[in-house]
Order: sequence, then structure tokens, then C-alpha cells
Amino acid sequence: MAIAVKNIINNAMKYSKNKSSIKLKLWKEKDYVFFEVKDYGCGMSEETKKHIYDRFYRADKSRNTEGFGLGLSLVHKIIELHRGTIRVQSELGVGSIFTLSLPSDKSSRQLN
Repeated sequence: MAIAVKNIINNAMKYSKNKSSIKLKLWKEKDYVFFEVKDYGCGMSEETKKHIYDRFYRADKSRNTEGFGLGLSLVHKIIELHRGTIRVQSELGVGSIFTLSLPSDKSSRQLN
């Protein structure tokens, strides 16, 4: 789980404009715990959002950002294994919000 959280935060920092802030939020509703990371970076197009969980997918291959396009596919798999979900809201040029939701009951913490 630490890998998933670290990756989401690192992506927010990597794709944010210089000196812009990112916001982290953690809360619980009923039987779920939510973790949200909001950035004010470059955002994503609708087409990009369709592929962000695909292995080796990089939205803009001309950028000089590090990585192989594996981070979000790994996050997606980790969250899935913990019986959770990941959701993204993003607008090109405005920023992105990634929300992880995980069941909070003890029985769902055990992995198969």
C-alpha cells in the first residue's frame, strides 16, 4: 500500500507546475477509507485518461520526465488486490485528483 500512495504523491509532484502545491486528504465514510491527492499541474485529456492504467503507457513521450509508464498500472493492481478502487478526475491545463478507496473492515485486509 505504501508503494501505491508514494507513487500517487510522486506523480502529483512530478506533473505539477513549479512551486504549486498538492493537497492530500484522508477520510472515512461508512465502511471505506478514502485517500485523495490533488495537484494543480498539467492535467490530462480524456484520451489520456482512458490509458493511464495500461502498462508502459506514457501520455507525452516527448517530455523529459523519468519513468517507464508502469507506476499507475502498479497502483491500480495494488488497490485492486486490496479490494479497493482508484478514480481520477482531471482537466487538461488545470490539474488532477486521484482518489483511492479501500474497505475498512478487518476481513477485507487479508489478501488472497
